[in-house]
Amino acid sequence: MGVGLLCGLGGWVITALSVVITALSVVITALKHFITALARVITALEHFITASPFCYIFHHVIQPNKVLTIYLN
Repeated sequence: MGVGLLCGLGGWVITALSVVITALSVVITALKHFITALARVITALEHFITASPFCYIFHHVIQPNKVLTIYLN
């Protein structure tokens, strides 16, 4: 009886561990998808900001590189 009980508990422990590992795998996959989506949003924002008129005015009208070069010289 003791051996049967031990084997039965062993089966439950293995099943529980399997469920925990599967749940962790699902959570990790969800985190990967979330991080990928976040990276895409950041990239889209970067493209939007770069394409905005402010950036055009800043880089082509104000030209900070030339201003900095003149200031440093």
